[in-house]
Amino acid sequence: MMKKLLLADDHQIVLDGLKKIIEDAPFVELAGEANDGEAVLSFLSKYPIDIVCMDIEMPILDGIATSRRIKEQFPHVKILILSMYNRPQFVKELLKIGIDGFVKKDAGRLEFLLALEHLVKGDTYYSQHFTKALVQADRQGAEQIKLTTREKEVLNLLYEGLTTIEIAHQLFISTHTVESHRKNLLSKFGVNNTPSLIKKAMRSGLVSIS
Repeated sequence: MMKKLLLADDHQIVLDGLKKIIEDAPFVELAGEANDGEAVLSFLSKYPIDIVCMDIEMPILDGIATSRRIKEQFPHVKILILSMYNRPQFVKELLKIGIDGFVKKDAGRLEFLLALEHLVKGDTYYSQHFTKALVQADRQGAEQIKLTTREKEVLNLLYEGLTTIEIAHQLFISTHTVESHRKNLLSKFGVNNTPSLIKKAMRSGLVSIS
């Protein structure tokens, strides 16, 4: 079943180019177009749409604010951001909002169609530019995270897969102390569990196998 697509960009020449690209795509059907964020929200309130593909920089309501409103009001709608902007602060905010895909405007036709196909299948798609910007944002955030020597040791041993008991034995400390350090690490990294802690620490470059 073809998914209904809404295109949004404040440059008509971009919309015309995108429409040309998706003409032969068997998995999406162009349902409409918009030139600003308010128009996107208005369209969604009137017509059934599966995917919104839009730019970040738009008048009245930009792509970030529009994405936030879409996820709040129309949570079933998938969002593909197509933009030249991949600054770390934008990337972090977009990921926090829960966008489903990101492709830079200088990407080729095939990558754009690949991203759409992923969203149609219920998957996500983030270009290499997006993931690199995310890593950069995490590294910038990591520079603000101050870890004690013991916390760094515990973090690296968690990364190596050691249990609380094993870490306690290796560092000659109690399991209670290990758990205390682990909870401090979760708090400093802003996560709720050890797998998320390890994942964020890896992206931040704060763990290494000894």
